[in-house]
Amino acid sequence: MICKQQLLVKQMDKQMKEQGDFQREEKETEPLKRPVRPISLAYRDSCMSLLEELNYCRENSWYLPWKCNEERHSRFFYEKLRLNKLEYEKCQYEAFKERVKKMNESKR
Repeated sequence: MICKQQLLVKQMDKQMKEQGDFQREEKETEPLKRPVRPISLAYRDSCMSLLEELNYCRENSWYLPWKCNEERHSRFFYEKLRLNKLEYEKCQYEAFKERVKKMNESKR
């Protein structure tokens, strides 16, 4: 939606361009790009997509501890059960439990 101020600015720019007094450079706004920093091999597992989102948010918010709550807190548990667990850490814990379960099965 275009607000009244934006319409007025566009009309004024159009009038000034027609008069030749003003030349405004139109710049296309680029969306924020994800950083190219790769994730080290030690952290590449099934939870890597969560880590990418969390790191992207952390870098854009200068690692402020009160930012990135949506990426950190598990949405399902936070909304349904009101638990305050970290989504990435929860994923890591679930992966650890699966590895322990496979190890115990292989020992039998």
